[in-house]
Amino acid sequence: MKISRILLLVALLSLVHSFIATAAEQPSGRSIKLGDLTFSNHGTKDVKGQSELDLEADNYYFGPTFLRGTPGQKLKLEIENESGTRHNFSIPDQHLDVNIPPKGKVVVEIAFPSSGVVRFFCKFHSARGMNGELLSGDAKPQAVSPPEPQIVRVGIQALGRRKT
Repeated sequence: MKISRILLLVALLSLVHSFIATAAEQPSGRSIKLGDLTFSNHGTKDVKGQSELDLEADNYYFGPTFLRGTPGQKLKLEIENESGTRHNFSIPDQHLDVNIPPKGKVVVEIAFPSSGVVRFFCKFHSARGMNGELLSGDAKPQAVSPPEPQIVRVGIQALGRRKT
C-alpha cells in the first residue's frame, strides 16, 4: 500500500513539474490558431482615424496582435522591443523587414489593405506565435497564406568522363 502511494505521489509531482515547465515556455496571452499559424493573442485595437500607434514586441508576441483600420489607411508604428531578445517586424508585401534590437525601438509606416487582412510577423519567432494581422474594415482575423518562396531554377550541365 505504501509503495502505491509513493508511486502516485511521484507521478503527481512529475505531472506538476511538466505543467510548470510547459507554462514557463509558452508566450503569455491566449494562443489562437488560424490555419497553420499560431498567434499569441494580446488583443485587437481599433486604429481607424489614427496616424500613429505604439506597438509592443515582447516575449514572442506583438501587443496588440490585431490592428483594425480603414482600407488604404497609413499608420506609423513605433515598435518597442521590451524583451532582451532580438525581434523583427516583417510584412513582405510592403517590403518591410526590420530588426528590433533588445530593449530597442524602431519606427515603420504600414498601410492597411484595400480589403481583407495582411499578416505581420517576427521572422525569428513566428513559429512561437509572434504573428499579427492588419484587419481592413470589418475583416475578422483569418488564416492567410505565407508568401511563396522565390524559386530560382539553375541549369546544370552534366560532366562526363572522357574515355581514354
